[in-house]
Amino acid sequence: MWKFGPTFKEDLAQNADMENGLFASINQAVRTLPPATAIDLVQSSLKLWAGTGKDERLWNRLLQAIGSTECPKQQSTAVLSAILVEAPKVPYPSCGPDGDLSGLALSLVESALTQGDIESAAVLGRLLVTPSHFIPTQTAQGFADRMSSVVTQTVPSLLRSQSTPLSLRGALRTLLPLFVAKSPLAQQSPAFSDVIVNVLVLSYILCLVEDGDDTLDDCIATAKSISKAWAQTSCPEAAKARQSFLNVVHATLQDVQARLEGPVLVDALSAPDLLTMFDVVTFDAESILPPITAFEELHSTSTIGYIDTPLALFDPAIKHSLSPVPYDKSGLSSYGRLLAAFLEIFKWDRHALMRHPQMIVYLLFVECAAEDFLLDSEERNPIFGSSANKPLVMSVREDVSMALAYFFSSAVSSISDSWHQRTCSALKTNSQVPDTGALSQIVTQTFRTALDTETRSPRDLRIFRKVASQVSKAGDISSQDADQWILLSESIRKQAPQTSLSITLTIAQAGVECMRLDRLRNELASSLSGVPPSRANTDGLRLLRHLVASAPLPDSEGVYLPPQRAVFLLQALQKWVASDEELDEEIDSLIVQVSSGLAPILLTIPGSHWDFVFDLMESNLEATSINDKGTYVCLSRTLNLISVVDDLASNNKTFRSTWMERRSLVLNAFSERLLEQQAQTHVSGIHQDLLLQLLVVGRRLRPSIEEEKGLERLLPLLHNPSPEIQVEVYHLLVPLVASRNERVVVEAAVENDQASPCELPHQLLEVLSPKIILDDEEDLLERGLAAFLPWFLVLEFFEDISIKVKNGYAESLTTSGLVVSRLVPILISSLDLKPPNKPFQIEMWAVDEFYLDLLDTSLPSRFRVLASHLLHRALTVIPSSIRLWFQDLKDRKLADAISLYTSRYFTPLITEQELSRLKEMGSSEEFSDENFSIKVHSGVREVSAIYTVDDQQMNIRAAFPPDYPLRSINVEGGQQLGIPSNKWKAWLLNVQMVANQGDKRYRSQSSQEAVPDV
Repeated sequence: MWKFGPTFKEDLAQNADMENGLFASINQAVRTLPPATAIDLVQSSLKLWAGTGKDERLWNRLLQAIGSTECPKQQSTAVLSAILVEAPKVPYPSCGPDGDLSGLALSLVESALTQGDIESAAVLGRLLVTPSHFIPTQTAQGFADRMSSVVTQTVPSLLRSQSTPLSLRGALRTLLPLFVAKSPLAQQSPAFSDVIVNVLVLSYILCLVEDGDDTLDDCIATAKSISKAWAQTSCPEAAKARQSFLNVVHATLQDVQARLEGPVLVDALSAPDLLTMFDVVTFDAESILPPITAFEELHSTSTIGYIDTPLALFDPAIKHSLSPVPYDKSGLSSYGRLLAAFLEIFKWDRHALMRHPQMIVYLLFVECAAEDFLLDSEERNPIFGSSANKPLVMSVREDVSMALAYFFSSAVSSISDSWHQRTCSALKTNSQVPDTGALSQIVTQTFRTALDTETRSPRDLRIFRKVASQVSKAGDISSQDADQWILLSESIRKQAPQTSLSITLTIAQAGVECMRLDRLRNELASSLSGVPPSRANTDGLRLLRHLVASAPLPDSEGVYLPPQRAVFLLQALQKWVASDEELDEEIDSLIVQVSSGLAPILLTIPGSHWDFVFDLMESNLEATSINDKGTYVCLSRTLNLISVVDDLASNNKTFRSTWMERRSLVLNAFSERLLEQQAQTHVSGIHQDLLLQLLVVGRRLRPSIEEEKGLERLLPLLHNPSPEIQVEVYHLLVPLVASRNERVVVEAAVENDQASPCELPHQLLEVLSPKIILDDEEDLLERGLAAFLPWFLVLEFFEDISIKVKNGYAESLTTSGLVVSRLVPILISSLDLKPPNKPFQIEMWAVDEFYLDLLDTSLPSRFRVLASHLLHRALTVIPSSIRLWFQDLKDRKLADAISLYTSRYFTPLITEQELSRLKEMGSSEEFSDENFSIKVHSGVREVSAIYTVDDQQMNIRAAFPPDYPLRSINVEGGQQLGIPSNKWKAWLLNVQMVANQGDKRYRSQSSQEAVPDV
């Protein structure tokens, strides 16, 4: 056709049948010829008839053939694709009413949407770029709108759902050519702006989802291509798209069902190409976060209680039930997500708080919620759900603390000298604060809100107290300033006792002593002395709370009360307790707290008040329980009082005799609490704090503990999640182990049938049984103490015991198989001994010295150092058990690595200690015999024993191997002096067995082994 076109055209003009035949052959050509050949035929024919009208007829016949049901869809699509490749270069005629591809295009739409077919979407997209040649423009617009609708309806759901529908891939692949070609079909679509917004969401938000969804990854790649193509056009919709995109961010930040967390969304907005697209240097807090009204609405519907000990001073009747709150997958509520995003922004926009000081209230609220979560994660919380992990909450709390410190330190440093006086005066008279700065606004707002709501909810009381604490802490408040705050507290004490108490508590805990605070304490004590038992639960309780709040810090220069006033006060309180009135349970707790502060004042004043205090200790210990959350505050205060009294007694001989008369009774009640069976399955933070306090006091007081009960109750605590508790339990167990060993050694020496077997306690073996895996640094840091301390305790059992008891302990340890199955794997993984790992280097640490209290918690390698201490002790205390495992080890590479590690770091130290001990032994009177001598050859790590008989010497030599004690000491004999060979070898073997038992007593015994008869 290309070569003979003109001639062929003349023939067609003279022969109508030939022309009709050509038109009729189009169907056959489309169905049977390769697409490229068929299109070559059509294009040459179109060129031949250009401008004659026959080209339009031929084109419509071609479209009819392509869209015919007789033509296979695969062939139709291939031919259409070949045509579309040439569409930008060839001026194809427009389609007629009887010859369009609407049917085929519709099938391509269905394939693209139902199957996500990439080829169908690509062909359809190119068709829609120049639709007038193939389908009516209205139809094309409908297809484009349908694809746009799929995008706008699907992408928002992807911000929540976990699976990407194939229809989104097909729609995006279809729309991509339209955006690249700047097609009016895309730009004139009613959903154009929405499509752009959703494309941006895919490109810059959903791209951060990491869940291995290949379809989503494909959609994101296509969306990025679309966004780049859109960015290259000067579009008047850009500003609208920007705001709509940010609105999506705002909604997602608050959506607890969103797949992405707030800080991740904030980071997404820092993408350089996104900033360039919107022509901004960076997005500020005002752009990223929703309007402040959103925070106000969330805050107004959120409340919080109080469960921590200091806030137990507030009236427990002031409660507000917390409504159920939904949380996201990380455990944050909608309010929490917003504030977490703000904290992320604050890391690079330090002035955000200065521009929006009202955010301080919301951050303080988060701090309260974080404190409550860490105390009891099961309590309903407006910010953190029970599924939130502790590191997340602690991280949020640290970020809040950093933001608050930045704001308050900056704000307080700029106030005038008279700020406190003018502010307190304005608050007292309910007038406008002269200073309009951010700090004054926050103090005024939180104070007045606390006044208004103090009888309904503790939320605003806690927030105001935190504001007051920040002001007093950051501002280095003077005595004159403190006087003004106490004056304000006194002015509102009757109308707002809880807010008044907050101010007093804040000033007292700031360590600032002032005249008005001292006067307030005396007035409160005087008033309490005059309250009869009948009003103890009303006026008395209110005054007592306030007096406790006013107590000076233990290390401050303030005096709680004059001695005589203190005596009168305790006498009045004693009358309350002795009366027939049914007192509020809180009164006993508060009296104990007051007594802790008065004890140093009453130290040298004898009287019945001390019997009253001791009676309170006993009764509170008996009435409280570690399993009863309602008694936690009372028990904590009682433990504090016991510590204060015992400390005072240790430094005052006269008072010590008074205390010792009641100490045993108090300690008996204390032991009941210490060894109480813990029924809680959920370990709350406040429970952990109280348990730690019990253990610390127990370690100090050293109460008498029954062995079996003590081991049963205390040993499981070695697996407590708190490292502090694990350490304190270990220190309590060590003397218990020593006491048990003394008993077992005595019983073993008696050798009667009633003596218990020399075995390790079964409770200890049960604690050792759970397998603790320390595969990586994180496991080691999290579970290091729980893995090591039980084994350190095992080794404590082998200290200062008889040979018989030690053999029994060693046998029970070997029988249990725990050395091989538990101890050795922990040491290998902790010290990275398994090839090809590089073992932990311990040159800079003295592995033979172990002080648990000095464990540096800031040292990242602290537990590896602890593992090296454990390995050293195991090699010196139970070498035979380690040696037995080493001899059975089949992995030669691991054996070589352990041998090299031992010979490098442990053998020199252990053999030096052994040789020094033998050298001392040889020079002692016990071995002062002219016929017997011991020679130590430190350089070659050998010991010789020489026995002289009739000027003839009989000697043996013991050599320490290079990796001792993994391998046995080798004992060799010299001259036999007439001893039969078999008897001599048996004696040498016996000496070698005794020498390798791993105890200095054995070494002493081996030196004294009877020499065979000569």
